[in-house]
Amino acid sequence: MLSYSREVPQGEYSIERDDEILLYGYNLYCREQADKLIDGGYTVAGIIDKKADGKERYQGIEVVGSIESCTVSEKTCVFVMLQNGILHWEIVKELYLYGIRRAVFLPMKMGFYNDNIQNEFIIQYNYMMEGAYASMSVPYLQREMFELTVRKCWKIAKQLDNEETIIWIEKDLLRTTLQEEEKYRDIPIAGFTPYMSLFSHLAGDKRDISEYIKLYGLTPFPETSREAREYVLGKRNDLYVFFEDKFCSGSMDYFVAAAPKAVWNEKGYLNLCEGQHRCVYLLTKGLSYLPVRVDSEIVDHLCRI
Repeated sequence: MLSYSREVPQGEYSIERDDEILLYGYNLYCREQADKLIDGGYTVAGIIDKKADGKERYQGIEVVGSIESCTVSEKTCVFVMLQNGILHWEIVKELYLYGIRRAVFLPMKMGFYNDNIQNEFIIQYNYMMEGAYASMSVPYLQREMFELTVRKCWKIAKQLDNEETIIWIEKDLLRTTLQEEEKYRDIPIAGFTPYMSLFSHLAGDKRDISEYIKLYGLTPFPETSREAREYVLGKRNDLYVFFEDKFCSGSMDYFVAAAPKAVWNEKGYLNLCEGQHRCVYLLTKGLSYLPVRVDSEIVDHLCRI
């Protein structure tokens, strides 16, 4: 229930102890955040989770199913605690349309209207996750943040010193390596079925990974044996947990720094040379753009697309 004007404030705001903080997404991160806030003398006014059944409580705080079940005011600030940062923008857009003007989230959306503001939100989100509330100075939500600009197929992430550039490339312009098994050679990375099945399986969606084991398992056991399956899943689960830790940190710094090499194909797209596991993992997290490292001259080709 709204109890204040929908007029949009300008500038930035601090997190104060008398703010009414709502945590969106009930999970481990939410519980840890609630503990930090309460221990620091801040007010957790509620927890929102779309799957709430009306029975769950944490630290005496009721978990409700929507923002409509909360009383909000000018002092309300929503901390979005969902692990998947790709979902944050859509959620905060809904909150903004409802009347919320203060939210701490990861605007991981291509076409976000201002790169500097986007980066500032990421910095503030990291402060929040660390419990460094006194350091926070968060931009107010503005209408322009939810009006995406014209979609580009690529964007520069970082210019390196060795005549290489790290770019974000649209997934449809990125293909598998030219050294791949013939069936999966030079195909769109989003169609790389064995790798997609592997990461979906590791995420809990029980997919058939027999083809991955056969083609890429590198197991000392017979490929159809239980030992081969356990061997491959053990190795790849370690990789998956590592990727999850980096992705759920709220920053894409690791994936940008570790961007795999890609080369220009005269047919008008890029082929990966390495790092297919990294790219497919990010695809399964919902990203439409992937970070790759290219020779700077490739940027000239992309400018003509």
